[in-house]
Parts: sequence; structure tokens; C-alpha cells
Amino acid sequence: MRDVPFGLDGNFSEEAIIKRFNGDLANDLGNLIYRTLTMIEKYYSGLIPELDIYKVKYDASGENIKEKLRNLHQEVYTPLSWDNDFSLALEKIWDVSV
Repeated sequence: MRDVPFGLDGNFSEEAIIKRFNGDLANDLGNLIYRTLTMIEKYYSGLIPELDIYKVKYDASGENIKEKLRNLHQEVYTPLSWDNDFSLALEKIWDVSV
């Protein structure tokens, strides 16, 4: 969905799917999950803490992510509701972690 705009023609190949999978999921998302689980193990003895992120004050980077999460619903809803733009919606979701 990310490589081909919804409703338009595009190139599809097994090689492109594997490349996208390895680039986005295996590398980026896998790295994020690994770092998160490592920090939970190190700082919280492997137990996920209960936390309301909107009540905690973070540094500038954390506050930026918190603001992106606040706006994510509208950022994703708009391209999906107006244009069925799945590519843009996925891009907005992925941007939260950057």
C-alpha cells in the first residue's frame, strides 16, 4: 500500500515486497521493538510499567513524539476519508517514530 498509490497503476514485484518488508518492518520496526524491550528489561525488570504519557513531562524529543501522537488521529483520518490515500496515512503513522 505504501509503494503504489490507491486507485492507480503501479509496479508490483516480489522483490519490491521483500525490499519493503526488510527495510520497514525488519530493520526499522524490529530495531524499535528490540530497543524498547531491552529498556523495559533493564529499567523495569521486564515488567511493562503503567504510564499515562500525557501526564508526564518529557524532554523536547519526548514532547515532540507526544504531540505527534495527539495529532495522529487527524493526520491519518484526513487522507483516508477524503482521498482513500493509504500511502499518505501509512507515512503519517510511520513519521511518529522518527
